[in-house]
Amino acid sequence: MNKKKWALLIISCLVCMACFKLYYKKLQKNIVPASADYIAIIDVKRVINTILWQIISTPSKWKVGNVFSSKDTTTVDWKDMVEMPDYVQVFHSKNQPTNIWYTVLAIKDTADFNAGLKAYDFSTLANTEFENGVIGLHISVVDDFVLLSNAVLQDSTYHNAIKSELFKQKKYTSSQLIHNMLAAKSHVALGIAANTYLQSVPIFTANFTNDEIKIKGQILPKAIHQFSNEKITYCDSSLCTIAYSQALLNEICNSNIDAIQTISTALNVQADSFFLPTNKQYKIDVASFLPRIDSAISYTYDNNFNPTEKVITNQVIEPAYQFTALGNGITNMFTYLQKSKKLEVTNTGNLFTAVPFVKSYCTVNKNYNSLYITANNYKPTVANKYIDAIAFVQLWVNKIPESLIKYLPTDVAAFMANVKAIQIKMYKNANAITVEGTLYKKNINLPFYGDF
Repeated sequence: MNKKKWALLIISCLVCMACFKLYYKKLQKNIVPASADYIAIIDVKRVINTILWQIISTPSKWKVGNVFSSKDTTTVDWKDMVEMPDYVQVFHSKNQPTNIWYTVLAIKDTADFNAGLKAYDFSTLANTEFENGVIGLHISVVDDFVLLSNAVLQDSTYHNAIKSELFKQKKYTSSQLIHNMLAAKSHVALGIAANTYLQSVPIFTANFTNDEIKIKGQILPKAIHQFSNEKITYCDSSLCTIAYSQALLNEICNSNIDAIQTISTALNVQADSFFLPTNKQYKIDVASFLPRIDSAISYTYDNNFNPTEKVITNQVIEPAYQFTALGNGITNMFTYLQKSKKLEVTNTGNLFTAVPFVKSYCTVNKNYNSLYITANNYKPTVANKYIDAIAFVQLWVNKIPESLIKYLPTDVAAFMANVKAIQIKMYKNANAITVEGTLYKKNINLPFYGDF
């Protein structure tokens, strides 16, 4: 065999090994309990392959020095403790707090695992129970597996119930559901258990490329006839547009008894008296955030106890917004605002007092069955686009003032630094409701996840 044939054979073997390493996947079965009502499956190799391609396509971000750096073999990290599966399966169990999530991983090396528990300052609760309240993790060891959760400093019955269901009762979620989620062939798939509101289990997928993250899924509600697409008009240059139908609001409130109170508290109005069933849709248009000089007067006293006026000026940022309600209930809405003393009659109009941080006025146009609550600094925008949908959200993140971004958590602010816009739409499609969300990047040559 000549050199060319040997070279071709070696290259072929390397390609086969690379394909096996990058694309062959094995599913770890029976690690999601039957009580799971939310299941997220992360396709680890698909994520890694996409990130590798993004690294290859953005050479300006390469840090060559990292390639030649040697690994510190004196410390133990998570890769030494547990096996990284091809599919990470994360789940929430019904009848448990919404913020508790679980996953099951296989122990890679027992000695390294025990050393890692010490290195990461896990305290021992029992022979096989460990917890670190600082990083927020609770670990149960069962044979060669660990049940990992964020159920720390809480009633241990939550964690013990899942451990018993998986490893003693051996009650697992439907294998068909897991199969359907994998069949979506996405970076991340989320399955939501069927309930009295849904006909079947909806599966949402999330995929990302060099310039966007796209989320999509379909919901099959039992009362699909209650929904209809509304013509939503909006200005594409506005900083933020939020629009939704009355039917969607009805379903949210009917399926969640706390929703009415939450909405009422957030908007400072009684939701079930303000958002009336005879209406069709609502829209909030935030054209921009504008600066305003705010002055406050205080008094000090001199040695002779004479008052001295002191004026303090501050620059504040206010939203230039307009809220619009469309439908046959706008007259009753206006009456409710009057009776609940949310309107104050002034020389410049009906001042809407429920929003104290920006001067706003309420008006009604009976010819168009519309009610408006408009900020004093709002200049009418021209609606240049429309969409037939149940709900629609568009946010130009790059137009949000830096002075507001700084109030976000550090990690969120860092992530949003390379986000240009977010768009979410929900619309009726035959007997289903389709939900689509897209997150657009500012610079396709920079990754979402920062430097590498």
